[in-house]
Amino acid sequence: MSIVDPAQPVPPKKKNKAVIIVAIIAGVVLVLFGGCSYLVNSVFNKASDAVANIDLGALLVNPEANSQTGLPDGSYTMSKDSSVINDNTCGIYGTVTEGADAATVGTSVSLYAEGAQCESLDSKMSVDFTVTAGVAAIDSLNDSLN
Repeated sequence: MSIVDPAQPVPPKKKNKAVIIVAIIAGVVLVLFGGCSYLVNSVFNKASDAVANIDLGALLVNPEANSQTGLPDGSYTMSKDSSVINDNTCGIYGTVTEGADAATVGTSVSLYAEGAQCESLDSKMSVDFTVTAGVAAIDSLNDSLN
């Protein structure tokens, strides 16, 4: 049996400071990670909702597009990059591949069409059009880029 001297104070128990510090750091990291995850998730959900609410038909099917090409009068061919059919109207977006002069090649334009021209638009790859007095008119839709 050991004898404890009542005059000697009992030393306090040592706490392992390293374990406490690591636990605090881990807790802070978990809180920050969770908060950042929630924030990123919220931002992506809002952005996804915003993109889903964009009406591409209204964006690309613009009745004023044919007067806004900015091309000089002449005959052109455009490769179709994208198109949208909205009921009986459609919008076509693409790059001029042949034109009145070499400077127009590579210009991106949007065109507007109605009725029968829209019916077969999905299978067509290029558009021949003529600009007269600054307004484009579609001459034909073609199956190939030539």
